[in-house]
Amino acid sequence: GLNDEFFVLINHLEKFNFQIFNRWGEIVFETNDINLSWDGTHKGEICKQDIYVWKVYYTDVLGKTNEVTGHVNLIR
Repeated sequence: GLNDEFFVLINHLEKFNFQIFNRWGEIVFETNDINLSWDGTHKGEICKQDIYVWKVYYTDVLGKTNEVTGHVNLIR
Protein backbone atom coordinates (compact mmCIF):
# COMPACT_ATOMS: atom_id res chain seq x y z
CA GLY A 1 0.00 0.00 0.00
CA LEU A 2 0.88 3.64 0.20
CA ASN A 3 3.08 5.05 2.97
CA ASP A 4 3.93 1.64 4.44
CA GLU A 5 7.42 2.80 5.40
CA PHE A 6 8.94 5.96 6.85
CA PHE A 7 12.36 6.95 5.57
CA VAL A 8 14.83 9.81 5.28
CA LEU A 9 15.75 11.31 1.93
CA ILE A 10 19.00 13.27 2.16
CA ASN A 11 21.84 13.20 -0.36
CA HIS A 12 25.62 13.58 -0.07
CA LEU A 13 26.21 12.36 3.47
CA GLU A 14 29.33 11.23 5.25
CA LYS A 15 27.65 10.03 8.49
CA PHE A 16 24.01 9.30 9.26
CA ASN A 17 21.87 8.19 12.22
CA PHE A 18 18.06 7.90 12.18
CA GLN A 19 16.08 7.21 15.37
CA ILE A 20 12.38 6.87 16.15
CA PHE A 21 11.08 7.14 19.72
CA ASN A 22 7.78 6.21 21.36
CA ARG A 23 5.98 8.56 23.76
CA TRP A 24 8.07 7.26 26.69
CA GLY A 25 11.35 8.12 24.96
CA GLU A 26 12.28 4.53 24.12
CA ILE A 27 13.98 3.97 20.78
CA VAL A 28 11.74 1.77 18.62
CA PHE A 29 13.90 2.07 15.49
CA GLU A 30 17.49 3.08 14.79
CA THR A 31 19.76 2.81 11.79
CA ASN A 32 22.98 4.21 10.39
CA ASP A 33 22.06 3.00 6.89
CA ILE A 34 20.38 5.70 4.75
CA ASN A 35 18.75 2.92 2.68
CA LEU A 36 16.77 1.45 5.60
CA SER A 37 13.28 2.59 6.57
CA TRP A 38 10.90 2.06 9.50
CA ASP A 39 7.94 -0.20 8.80
CA GLY A 40 6.04 0.55 12.02
CA THR A 41 7.36 -2.41 13.97
CA HIS A 42 9.63 -2.84 16.99
CA LYS A 43 11.43 -6.13 17.73
CA GLY A 44 9.18 -7.87 15.22
CA GLU A 45 5.96 -6.62 16.83
CA ILE A 46 3.53 -4.15 15.27
CA CYS A 47 3.69 -0.79 17.06
CA LYS A 48 0.46 0.73 18.26
CA GLN A 49 -1.19 3.60 16.47
CA ASP A 50 0.35 6.72 17.99
CA ILE A 51 2.57 9.73 17.36
CA TYR A 52 6.30 8.96 17.27
CA VAL A 53 9.20 11.40 17.45
CA TRP A 54 12.03 11.03 14.96
CA LYS A 55 15.56 12.43 14.97
CA VAL A 56 18.15 12.44 12.22
CA TYR A 57 21.79 13.24 12.90
CA TYR A 58 24.03 13.58 9.88
CA THR A 59 27.32 14.98 8.67
CA ASP A 60 27.38 16.30 5.13
CA VAL A 61 30.28 16.02 2.69
CA LEU A 62 31.54 19.45 3.80
CA GLY A 63 31.87 18.20 7.39
CA LYS A 64 28.90 20.14 8.79
CA THR A 65 26.97 18.23 11.47
CA ASN A 66 23.19 18.64 11.56
CA GLU A 67 20.27 17.44 13.70
CA VAL A 68 16.69 17.42 12.42
CA THR A 69 13.64 16.35 14.47
CA GLY A 70 9.95 15.89 13.85
CA HIS A 71 7.05 13.56 14.43
CA VAL A 72 5.24 10.92 12.44
CA ASN A 73 1.69 9.64 12.97
CA LEU A 74 1.45 5.86 12.78
CA ILE A 75 -2.02 4.99 11.54
CA ARG A 76 -3.20 1.43 10.97
